[in-house]
Formats: sequence, structure tokens, C-alpha cells
Amino acid sequence: DGWIIDQYIQFKSDGKYVMFGVDNLYDSSVDDVTTGSWSIDGNTLTNKPDDTGGFFDSEILIIRKLTDSELVLQGGFLQITFNRVSDAEVEKYLRNN
Repeated sequence: DGWIIDQYIQFKSDGKYVMFGVDNLYDSSVDDVTTGSWSIDGNTLTNKPDDTGGFFDSEILIIRKLTDSELVLQGGFLQITFNRVSDAEVEKYLRNN
């Protein structure tokens, strides 16, 4: 809470994911939609974006916290917190934007 952009990530059972931000400051629009594949090994999550933009082929993140309501990932010095929401809420944002 309190952030201008809320981050969402949906992990699908087929090994795919979709990640995006929702702009809470202006118009609740969806920003920076990223899709790709994911895998997990212990507390390490590897994301492989479909479109890397030439920057990187994969992203290795450490799972710092995982509960029924929260996921905290760390990559380097950056830590991102995701609040758990229903798939229906994620689909609502993607469908409406």
C-alpha cells in the first residue's frame, strides 16, 4: 500500500507467467505487461521473459517470503512485494486494459 504502482504476477500451472503494474495515481491503467516462463528450485525462482528487449535472457530471484497472502522476491538489491489476489482480479485488469 502507498505505492503509486501495485505489482501483480500470476504464475500458471503450465509454467507460464504474466506480470504487470497497475497505475494507482492516475487512471488504474495496466503498465509494463511481461509474459514468459518460470521455474523454481528451492527458494530460487527463475523467470524467462518471452520478450527480453535485448537486456537479459532470464532473471534469477530469491524468494524471501511466501505466505498465503504475500510473496517477496529479491533480485540483487531490489526487493519486490506482491500481495496475493484471486486469478479473477488479475484477469479483470488484463481484460479491461
